[in-house]
Formats: sequence, C-alpha cells, structure tokens
Amino acid sequence: MPITNKRHFIDNIKVVLIFLVVFGHLIERYIDTSDTLMAIYMFIYIFHMPLFIYISGYLSKNVNKSKKIFLKDLLIPYIFLNIIWYSLAYIYILGILIYL
Repeated sequence: MPITNKRHFIDNIKVVLIFLVVFGHLIERYIDTSDTLMAIYMFIYIFHMPLFIYISGYLSKNVNKSKKIFLKDLLIPYIFLNIIWYSLAYIYILGILIYL
C-alpha cells in the first residue's frame, strides 16, 4: 500500500500530539502557580487522548473493504458528549467556587 499525503498528515498529527503529551507532563508540576499554565494544561488534556484514540481507530480500519468512512458516526457523538461533560464540570466547579 503506497503512502499517500493523507498518511503523512496523520503522522504529523501524531507527532504534534506526542509533543503535547510530553509538554503537558512537563508543566503539570507548575499548574498551581500560574493560571496561564493551568489553562494550557486543561486545553491540552481536553483533546489529546481522545484524538489519539480516534486516529488509532481510523488507522486500524480496513479501507480496502469499506469505501466510506463514517466520521459522523464517531465525531458527532464525541463532540456532543464532550459538550455535556465539560458543561457539567463547569457547573460543578462554579458551584464549588460560589460556596467558598
């Protein structure tokens, strides 16, 4: 199977994600001292592992047998459930801050 530009793009995404994992672990010690580092840390951890899982599933799929890739079957539920999850987490944190 020849390597196409799409495969190079996915490989580049994986390199960036690996860098973000290392960077996230690097700043983890310092997130208590800076709100900016906390925001960067939260931003990285919102998407990097789900994107790794999504890319792994995409690469494990046998493309020769199926010609259609159903991004909507994975992407739409992922976005919908993340909106619910982070909304509830925001409400919970906001509730804690109100009582302090």
